[in-house]
Amino acid sequence: VRVEERSGAVGAEGKGEFTLTFLLDNQMTEEAYTIADYQNVICITGKNFNALMFGMGQLLHKSRYDEKGMYVTAWRGYSAPECPFRFLYYAIHFYNWYQNTTPDALERYCEDLMLWGYNGFCGLFGRISYDGWDDPRMEKAIALQSRLFRIAKSLNMQTAHLLQYID
Repeated sequence: VRVEERSGAVGAEGKGEFTLTFLLDNQMTEEAYTIADYQNVICITGKNFNALMFGMGQLLHKSRYDEKGMYVTAWRGYSAPECPFRFLYYAIHFYNWYQNTTPDALERYCEDLMLWGYNGFCGLFGRISYDGWDDPRMEKAIALQSRLFRIAKSLNMQTAHLLQYID
């Protein structure tokens, strides 16, 4: 569904030209994955959930889409991240997108980032937009930070918190 929403490609359930399967292999390097063909089945293999998501992201991002459907990439092989920390920094201040979006959009955004290979969130709770800890808007900002971290943890992502203290 998300591919259709973003690309205009039309899919029909049960009429695909390929089968996709996921395999876990705990002998692989952390967060590494392979994409291979086995008897007309595309197989993404990884050590854990994160690796499988990164492999799925690779498959989706390297493929092409148009109104007729999805053209699966021919890329096959092994990939492992060069850096163990691939965090997105987000700031919760100045009433930006994070503060103004819906919870569903926020969750989809986090899922998409994981498909791009991010494995963590680093949040800045910037008090620059608030009039101290007693500011009535502070409770909503703290709840948003908590929601982002819950989403990240549900995706098995790492989290880090930065605090800007200005008084």
